[in-house]
Amino acid sequence: ERIDDWLAKLYGIATARGLQLQQADYRLADSRYGIERYQITLPVSGSYAEVRGFLNTALAEIPVLSLDHASFRRKSASEARIDTELSMTLYARRP
Repeated sequence: ERIDDWLAKLYGIATARGLQLQQADYRLADSRYGIERYQITLPVSGSYAEVRGFLNTALAEIPVLSLDHASFRRKSASEARIDTELSMTLYARRP
């Protein structure tokens, strides 16, 4: 599949899991050896269960995706929603 298809699937999973998506950043990081690496920074907001469900589903349904880093922030201890910044890598064969 194409990168656009994988990204659409990733955003679809996030929406289906009830996450609030903010503007994502993705860029081509490397394209050696016939493999392209797209680094994705995806800020999302939702409950911990929603974020965890999104990650479980995305990593299971997108076999060319890896989770590199996750950062969680909560405005206060009583706040149910958390702001999460996810760093992921999407791998694709160079056309």
